[in-house]
Amino acid sequence: MAHRMKLYPWNEIVASTNDLIKQGMECYQQFNCDHCGAKQTMDIPNMFYEIGTCEECGKDTNIKQHGMNFMVHARTPEAADALLKLMKGKR
Repeated sequence: MAHRMKLYPWNEIVASTNDLIKQGMECYQQFNCDHCGAKQTMDIPNMFYEIGTCEECGKDTNIKQHGMNFMVHARTPEAADALLKLMKGKR
């Protein structure tokens, strides 16, 4: 079986990523396929979809219902500094 990452409620992720996006970071939505369990990452940053199609099995998952996670990419030195400060504060 594929690795299943921890998922969080839709509203939590959207709220968490809003501040990151405002600081110049790119947030990529991730979800587990509800059918085959494959971890999926959307390819457009800062865009959140309610439904995702699995690249492995081709079936749809209701992301809003099942939860999601995200990956952060800091493209500028300022965004990287902000992300490092945020990470240090979470320890």
